[in-house]
Amino acid sequence: MKAAAVVKKENIDFILAVGGGSVIDETKLISLASYYEEDAIDLPKYRMSPVPVDVVPFGNVLTLPATGSEMNCSSVITHEHVKYVMASVLAYPKFSLVEPTITFTLPKTQVANGVVDAFVHVAEQYLTYPVDARVQDRMEEGILQTLIEVGETTVNEFENYDVRANHVWSATMSNFSDYITSIIRCKT
Repeated sequence: MKAAAVVKKENIDFILAVGGGSVIDETKLISLASYYEEDAIDLPKYRMSPVPVDVVPFGNVLTLPATGSEMNCSSVITHEHVKYVMASVLAYPKFSLVEPTITFTLPKTQVANGVVDAFVHVAEQYLTYPVDARVQDRMEEGILQTLIEVGETTVNEFENYDVRANHVWSATMSNFSDYITSIIRCKT
């Protein structure tokens, strides 16, 4: 909320998120709150009602591959120990820099957590919603298989570009697949 107030007060016209999913998700809220006249926590809390008419644009530099937030318009915001899901077509980044070498200095635990987080994002969609979305099912199976194939190596070989690139891309696509599946679910 403090960051949104600074953006309004200083007339900031672009925001750059540098981090993982939580940083990017919070940047989406700040971006949306920048033109919102009510309490910004209402945006995730009450599912964007009323909806902002404009945003301060933002881009992001991914430093921790795990959630796929860099590629979509949704976010999870935690406020007073409660998690809220928020989504808006206004919350797409203008650009996302997804460069595997940026992740080479991550601690081993964070890399392992990122592999597991991406796997769980895909698995929950794949296993939870039985819809006839065969293309998405095959995409999800491919992401899961890739994470199984590269998981151990990307954790142990910090500067193995090819393996880390597959990890990063799988993590980015893990949430995108969730988004596509949710669109199909809404239509069926």
